[in-house]
Amino acid sequence: MALVWENLCCEGNKSFCVKLMQGYGSNKKRQILNGLNGHLQFGEMTALMGPSGSGKSTLLNCLIQGQGYPGTHGRIAVASKEKMRSVLITQNERDHLLLKLTVSESLFYASELKNPFSTKTSAHKEIVRNLLMEMDLVKVEHTAVDKCSGGQKKRIAIALELTAITKPNFFFLDEPTSGLDSYSGLKLVSRLRNLAEQLKIAVVIVIHQPSFEILSQFHNLYILSKVGRCLFSGSPTMLQSHLKNYNYESYSSNPADVIISIASCVSKEEDDIVEPTNVDVEAGNNQLDTIKRASDVKKDCEDMMCAMEKRWSSNSHVKSGHEIQTTGLCTSVAEFKIYSLWVLLKRTSITSVLREKRLIFIRLALHVVVALLLTLLYGREIGKEPGCYVNVVSNCSSVEDELRMESKPEQNIRFQFFCLLFLIFAALMPTVLKFPAEIKLFINEHRNGWYRTSFYYISKTLMEIPFQLVFSYCYVYFLYWYSEQIGMDEFYNGIFGFTHWRYQYFMGMQLLACFIAQGIGFMIGVICVNNFTMAIILSSTILLFQALFSGFFVKVADMNIVTETITYSSFVRFTFESLLIILYGKDRCTDGKKSATMFKFSLSDDDLFPNAMWVVGHLIGVRLLAFVVLFKLSNPRAFSIGLNCSCLFDGMGPKLKQTKRFFGSK
Repeated sequence: MALVWENLCCEGNKSFCVKLMQGYGSNKKRQILNGLNGHLQFGEMTALMGPSGSGKSTLLNCLIQGQGYPGTHGRIAVASKEKMRSVLITQNERDHLLLKLTVSESLFYASELKNPFSTKTSAHKEIVRNLLMEMDLVKVEHTAVDKCSGGQKKRIAIALELTAITKPNFFFLDEPTSGLDSYSGLKLVSRLRNLAEQLKIAVVIVIHQPSFEILSQFHNLYILSKVGRCLFSGSPTMLQSHLKNYNYESYSSNPADVIISIASCVSKEEDDIVEPTNVDVEAGNNQLDTIKRASDVKKDCEDMMCAMEKRWSSNSHVKSGHEIQTTGLCTSVAEFKIYSLWVLLKRTSITSVLREKRLIFIRLALHVVVALLLTLLYGREIGKEPGCYVNVVSNCSSVEDELRMESKPEQNIRFQFFCLLFLIFAALMPTVLKFPAEIKLFINEHRNGWYRTSFYYISKTLMEIPFQLVFSYCYVYFLYWYSEQIGMDEFYNGIFGFTHWRYQYFMGMQLLACFIAQGIGFMIGVICVNNFTMAIILSSTILLFQALFSGFFVKVADMNIVTETITYSSFVRFTFESLLIILYGKDRCTDGKKSATMFKFSLSDDDLFPNAMWVVGHLIGVRLLAFVVLFKLSNPRAFSIGLNCSCLFDGMGPKLKQTKRFFGSK
């Protein structure tokens, strides 16, 4: 046996975002899988069937992740001492594709990531050519993936996982025929059958209700009832004789229609079988209802499930002397290859830069427009006034002039605060909006053993740095020069003002704040990967929190001890205070004069270094936390506390190979 599972159960758990949206009032867990037993064979293709909500996709995840999948109990065993490799293609093939790449580019980069560094470029090209012909994609090899048809996208997703020289042992596909016409679906399933037989791999396909022609392509069927119990396990020809034993042979020319109708006659209530009624078994299944009462069909369903469980318990499916890993099927772990980082950088540069020029232009235009609006609103020369007590009195010839000069530093403070907020917003929101879609692609590629989490995170960080530097530098330089801040308050210095130490420190603090905001965006995108609305709400709330506790609206010195302690979690506070010290501290007021701005915010020159260290600390903390959250999402087994955990991905620890010897009769 390639893979065996015994007494497999799974309870449904709500995600963090769903709990947050729905509340924590109901802690009742839903039983999805109930005591399943089954096996897979190499060189065969198995159909995993059942009505909607029966747990087909959940069973796939349990087989792949084993005890690492939340709520899973039971034993999943691999009958081999060799390292098993598995891949999973989810129902939405778009989550496996980079739509901006062409078909040949997608396959080429996949080959570079999945194969050893020693593989030559000519070998990669040969792999791509063979797959294009094998999957009938030659006509679209230079076409962008986004412009391919639905059937072509599904074949591309399959081809991507076959670019490895060492083929996977298990190939799982979640409803690959959905959205395809009957002919295209039949061709796809036929290709997968040939794949299983030629490469001697175990192919498992989740399929809802196949036609008779598609059903005949499978070597084995594994059918679930709506309560998550096994209704039938065997070949398609055995299914026909199985139905004949229960007098269902004449109801339909397609046995799949009949068995799915029977499987739908139970519901996931506290009792497995609902009370007998005379209503239709299911909408559209009046044919069965006219021949048999609903209660009789439900009784047959229960008998079938009990018979399957009894048949499994009476026969051993494990050969004597086999060493079987009780931890289940471990997903492929990518080798440590620095070269993968270079390939990811190349691929990301194409998808995020060369073919996202419109988005880059919009982001740059947004910075320019906001900068122009701020200059129109606040005007020039608001940065020239140093805000010293003595200057305010000595330089004023009237009360009106005195009030006007006093207002300049106040306006500049507001100006700097809103300039900072926009930079943070501009760094945070694009990441929150775009990252969740990319995360789904990363999860699939990482699970299928393309690369390590750390390489992906580093490549994303490195690729965003140039854009953040360019956008922020242009924005800050223009506003700093136009408002005539210190160091750029003269024409000569205005041209070479970037050499002034105050501007360099000022620019550095702004960039640190942007990178922190970007890290928060990464973290929110990972946490709310399946809930876009929650991502927007959470990011807006965090941004509001950072602004409220920045010390701009209420001075930190005026806060009570509890509120003041909370402000230490606001990186905006330390960034804003550092900007004020850079602009108005460090001997801005000479000849013994004191700065009114520094006094107002209870700041001193000595606060600059501690504040800068707080900002750096926030940056390191946020970035590390974002990586930990991403690592947890992509490596659930490393964080799970369950029976028989053995795979700690990405080198986080040694593999704990717990094995158990079984002795079977045959």
